[in-house]
Amino acid sequence: NGLVPGACVMCHSWQVGTPFKLQPLQHDAGGEPYWTESRSRHNFEVVSRLVAPGYPTASRLLLKPLATEAGGLPYHVGGKFWESQDDPEWQLLAQWVESASATQAATAAPAPTVDFEFFRSCVQRVFLYPREGAVPCASCHAVGTRGFAPPIPEGRNYWNEEESRRNFGVLMRFVTPGYPMQSLFLQNPLHPDGGGTPMHGGGIRWETQNDPEWQELAAWVRGDNRGSMCPAPLQF
Repeated sequence: NGLVPGACVMCHSWQVGTPFKLQPLQHDAGGEPYWTESRSRHNFEVVSRLVAPGYPTASRLLLKPLATEAGGLPYHVGGKFWESQDDPEWQLLAQWVESASATQAATAAPAPTVDFEFFRSCVQRVFLYPREGAVPCASCHAVGTRGFAPPIPEGRNYWNEEESRRNFGVLMRFVTPGYPMQSLFLQNPLHPDGGGTPMHGGGIRWETQNDPEWQELAAWVRGDNRGSMCPAPLQF
């Protein structure tokens, strides 16, 4: 059908909840795929939300499919397209982003702010408590680049503000503000049948997205849950 296996459109024209949701392709009389002008303009608006005009290395469009060791983000469901920033295709897109100005980018609503205070007071509590079928997050995520729940110093039972800010910074590598189902924090411990990723070393914490705990964490990722008052599912 003219599509290259692994092409972005193979995932991004049907995924639900992705910030990079492309319009469906049409096919000409010869079977070749194409987008109409109106659909191309829609795609441009979508892609613009993932671009920081003038800054390729701050643009999710160029970071998600880029190998982590080359400066890319840790995870991309569709795999890594570019092994380095020297890849000719990456360079071509980077030149396009560099030449763009803020006024050329489509106007898009800013990403919501994920609230630190709610993280400190409520989200971190989740890290300490196991659920049936899953170990506490802190059992595996204590050290390294995924260490958002390091050991609590002796004599205390919770992280202080400085430690919490450090934990917040680590966890935000696995959160896409506004998009719970693009956030590994909420995908990895979710059962694959419920939309989660295929493998999580700590087990399955949530069977479905209807789990009250998952729902409250998703509301936080969307920017809705704020402040230090924890909803019932996050009270332990």
